Amino acid sequence: MLKKLFPFSLLGFLFSGCEGLRSSYHIESDTVFFYSGFPARASMVEGADVKSFEKLDSDYGKDKYHVYHKSYVIENADPVTFKVIDWRYSKDKNHGYGIGSNGPGAVVPISNDPEHFEAVPNNEETATNRTAEGTIYVRDRQHVYDGKDIVPLADPATFEYVPMRSGSGFNLARDKRYVYWRNQPLPGADGSTFEALSGDFFKDAKAIWSTKVDNRGNFSWVTLPGADMATFVIVDKERGLLAKDKNYHYSNGEAFTPKPPQQAAKP
Repeated sequence: MLKKLFPFSLLGFLFSGCEGLRSSYHIESDTVFFYSGFPARASMVEGADVKSFEKLDSDYGKDKYHVYHKSYVIENADPVTFKVIDWRYSKDKNHGYGIGSNGPGAVVPISNDPEHFEAVPNNEETATNRTAEGTIYVRDRQHVYDGKDIVPLADPATFEYVPMRSGSGFNLARDKRYVYWRNQPLPGADGSTFEALSGDFFKDAKAIWSTKVDNRGNFSWVTLPGADMATFVIVDKERGLLAKDKNYHYSNGEAFTPKPPQQAAKP
């Protein structure tokens, strides 16, 4: 289906001024348009049936014949049973869908088990939790998915988020075997016992884990060798960036001995 871009109609101008960067469907005369961007650009939803057209959310719509993602038909999607899970995920009676690209063909079937295709629940979602930014993972009985991709080795029955400080840049999760970082198992981490302590610090049955950022901004994971798990506590409880045990203090993945406070000189 060809995508046609139109500069400003009067409605396009008003939409750009009132809605900013939000996208949405609008019907003008006998045509359905999808508006997006700033200034707003209108893409004709070619072939859409105006009388039966229904907006599902800002990026999805349907009529009695087709389901649409923005201005493009989702091939073979069933309009009667189609449901939006989140901006990247949807399903109908035949498939679970994920977004794999932009433009035509962006929404592709990724699961043949729509009955069990669902968002992975996030029981600890908060404003400071990275996973609060939207549905990141979905699952069915066989796999866990991130977008259109399968998360390798993930066990869907036990897969869950691990709370992580907002702005860390990637999603942290675990199942009964592994901890997943950038959708890959984190070497050496035990998924069955891995848990967040606070901020940059985590633990499993074998070690204390910490995130580390070098002077170039590269992010990595390290264990804290010699950290005493029995006495390990978070010092900076508000941000979780400083911890200590009976031997050392820890910050940014490194151990150090704090300098003793300087005594004021005697008069």
